[in-house]
Amino acid sequence: MVGPARLDSIEIRACSAAKPADEWAMLHEFSAYENGDSLWRILWSPYWGHRLVIPRLISFADTRWASRASLTWLTLIVQFAHIALLIALGWALFRRRSVFCLALSTAVILNLMMSPSQMENFVWSMQTMFPLVYAAGTVSFLCLALSARKMPVTFTILAIAAGLTGSLTMPNGILIWPVLIMQALWLKVSERYTITLTVIGSAAAILYGWSYERPAMGMGIGGMLHHPLDAMMLIGLLLGGSLDSFPTAVRIATALTAVAAALLLVASAVGAYYATRLFAGRGWFIA
Repeated sequence: MVGPARLDSIEIRACSAAKPADEWAMLHEFSAYENGDSLWRILWSPYWGHRLVIPRLISFADTRWASRASLTWLTLIVQFAHIALLIALGWALFRRRSVFCLALSTAVILNLMMSPSQMENFVWSMQTMFPLVYAAGTVSFLCLALSARKMPVTFTILAIAAGLTGSLTMPNGILIWPVLIMQALWLKVSERYTITLTVIGSAAAILYGWSYERPAMGMGIGGMLHHPLDAMMLIGLLLGGSLDSFPTAVRIATALTAVAAALLLVASAVGAYYATRLFAGRGWFIA
């Protein structure tokens, strides 16, 4: 027999647009706001290690004005806008150099962005934050690159706005800032713009960590330092997540091998670059 409580639970889940766990938590937070709690305190409070400022605002707006209607349409818009942006970047980079590289980059983008592993993002409304944070990063990098060519003030402001959007969406949005700073140094943009990006990025990281509550899960920084081998295995498992049809050991080994090869390639390229500059004027080296 199914008890009355179980029947009530089934009826609630069947009649409500909200999904279990995370969206129920958003409903409780919206109820707290309606009962007088500070909106900013709710928005900035950590939830499983995330400060979900923009996702919470989207969820609250959906609750108030759309009665928790599905936001799959919004997730799809962000996802396909990101796909179009990445393909446009590939076109700008490769159209005059190599048709093969353009076709290859487009195939890789479509394969990753439309992978079955992405389908989880389209089954419930809270998942909008995943495509949004990555799209924000891409927009930020593109705008900074454009700022080195024309309208530096406008495009730098857009890059900062996109970086803040990513930072206020998910924790990995904080990683946008060190990449932006390195990109600014590489492109040799104005020193004041580089300093501005550094100040804003540092402030975002410090504020994110202020009164941060680490969830009771994962190893944490201390655990990773004390157990580096286990940390490497977890990183390999995470990076090899797309190889879900292979055994776990194969996924971890493949991911770690790819990371090691990428690091070796970067180190070799940097070493060759500086060696060329150092010995460029010496005939024996060139010979």
